[in-house]
Amino acid sequence: MDLHAKLVEAMKAKDELTKDLLRVILGEVSTRKARTGKEPTESEVHGIIRSMMTNNAETRKELEQRGQTERDA
Repeated sequence: MDLHAKLVEAMKAKDELTKDLLRVILGEVSTRKARTGKEPTESEVHGIIRSMMTNNAETRKELEQRGQTERDA
C-alpha cells in the first residue's frame, strides 16, 4: 500500500477530502514509526486506519446525540 502515491493522485485530482484524510493517516504512521523506531507493517497501517474510522464514528455519534451537526462545527 503506497499511501504517498495515493496522496499525490489525490492532489493531482484536487480531491481535498482524500488528500486531507491521507495526510492524517500518514501523520499517524509517522508517529508510530517515531515511537517504535521501525516502519509499521501493512497490517499495522490497516489497524491505524480502522482505529481512526472507529474513533470518527464514535465522535459523530456523540455529536449527533448532542444535537450538533456538520453546519454547527
